[in-house]
Amino acid sequence: MLASAPGMSEQRYMAGFDKTNALVNVLVGVANEAARIAIAQGVDAIKSAGLYKQRVKMWVNETERRQNVYEALHFSNFGDRRQLYLDLLDRVEDEFGKHIFNFYMSVKQCLDKFGVPQSEVKARVECGRVMATLAVAQFDVLMRQMKKETGVDYTGFFLPGRYTAPLQSWTEVADIIVVDKTKGKLVDLNSDANCMLAMEILSRKLNDADEMEKMCLQALEINGMKI
Repeated sequence: MLASAPGMSEQRYMAGFDKTNALVNVLVGVANEAARIAIAQGVDAIKSAGLYKQRVKMWVNETERRQNVYEALHFSNFGDRRQLYLDLLDRVEDEFGKHIFNFYMSVKQCLDKFGVPQSEVKARVECGRVMATLAVAQFDVLMRQMKKETGVDYTGFFLPGRYTAPLQSWTEVADIIVVDKTKGKLVDLNSDANCMLAMEILSRKLNDADEMEKMCLQALEINGMKI
C-alpha cells in the first residue's frame, strides 16, 4: 500500500504515481530495450571475434543475468498486458534498429580513422555502453520531470527499473575490449562530429513523445485494442 506524501490527498498522490508508472513502462522501457538490443549485438560481435573468454565472458554473462532480472520485473509490471509489452518491444526494434546501426557505423568509422584494430567489435561494444548510458539518463530525466510536475519524488519506488546494473557490468566489458591496446587509451568519440550527430538523433528519438505514442498505438492495434 502506497502512502501519500504529507499534505497531499491520496487521490492526487495516486494519480501522479499512475502517470509516472505509465511513463516508466513506455519511455524507460523503450530506452532499456534499445540498450538491450545494442548490447546483444555487442555480445554477438564479441563471440564472433573470439573474445568471449575469461573476464570478458564473466562480465558478459553477468550483464545478461542482470538484464534478465530487469526484464522479469518489467514484465510483472504489465500483468495481463504482457503481450502488449512484447509487441511494443517489437516496435522498438523496428523504429530504433536503423538508428543504432547508424551510430555503430559512426563509431566504427571514427575508430578506423585513428587506425584502431578490431574496430567492428569495439564499435559494437561501445554502442551498447552508450545506449545503456542513455537509458539510465532517460530514467533520471523522467524522475526529475515527474517530481517537478507532481511535487512528489517517486524515484525510490521505480529505481529497480533504472538500467544501472546492466550498464555497470557492460562497462566492465567495454573497459576491457574498447581500449586501444596499441595506444593504451580510448579514442574520444565526443570529438567526432558524426558520432555526436548520431548520438543526438538517438537521444532525440528516445525523447520524442509523438514517436512513443505511435509505437504504443501500433502495439494496441496489433492486440485489437483501441484508446
